[in-house]
Amino acid sequence: MLFQKKTERAMNWLKEKNEKTAGDNSSDTPDTPDISIGSDSGEKIENTANESEYENWEEEVSDKKNKKNAEKNKGMELEKYDFTAMLLSAFLIFLPVTLLILGLFALISWVFF
Repeated sequence: MLFQKKTERAMNWLKEKNEKTAGDNSSDTPDTPDISIGSDSGEKIENTANESEYENWEEEVSDKKNKKNAEKNKGMELEKYDFTAMLLSAFLIFLPVTLLILGLFALISWVFF
């Protein structure tokens, strides 16, 4: 294979990235207390969570999500001549197609008129 080393390097990078994200996902959820389901003791379970802890946790989670989104969008920045390259490629794709369609219209109008 011509680009085997590059593809192996890319696959290893993707595996490492997936392992990192899998490790981060476990820390996004708060710890839940062990509650035995089906106990008929009739005891009420009280909410012992502190509101400020919950708000801090929400802020931490939103900060993590913002950082992840910033990292994802970081790779999407355009370089110096990317816009001109995209414009040139669009012209190379659409210009011949439009010329063919206009040529067919001209040929059809020449035949009938």
